Amino acid sequence: QLILAHNGKCADRIMSKTPSKKVHELLRVNFNPTVPASGGKKMTLNSIYSLTIALKSDSVLSKALKEPFISGFLQHPALRMITCQTRKYNNNNEEEHEVWTILSSAGFAKKYKAPQEFLPEETIETVSSLLLE
Repeated sequence: QLILAHNGKCADRIMSKTPSKKVHELLRVNFNPTVPASGGKKMTLNSIYSLTIALKSDSVLSKALKEPFISGFLQHPALRMITCQTRKYNNNNEEEHEVWTILSSAGFAKKYKAPQEFLPEETIETVSSLLLE
């Protein structure tokens, strides 16, 4: 069994030649960090960056976001969500390291857009550094 996942941009392009115009209308997309005020007639897709890092359990981040914090949304120009993957599981704080995932905002991802299929090393370094500031 083979399962392929495409975002709306790929689905739009794949279905653009189909005789099933009604299906294609449902797959029309617009890439933008925000949904138009009118709602628009297309799906609005945006990119985000996901950065996963391992830090010592006594890191500055861990001390700033003490347990019981696990995950939260942020109102920040570059960041939208942060979560501690390690704290999702009740392990009585016996871990030497914690794994954190940071999700960027759509606006940040648009500003630092790069090919998703192959992120240039320079982009990886820049985005990682900025998300960790």
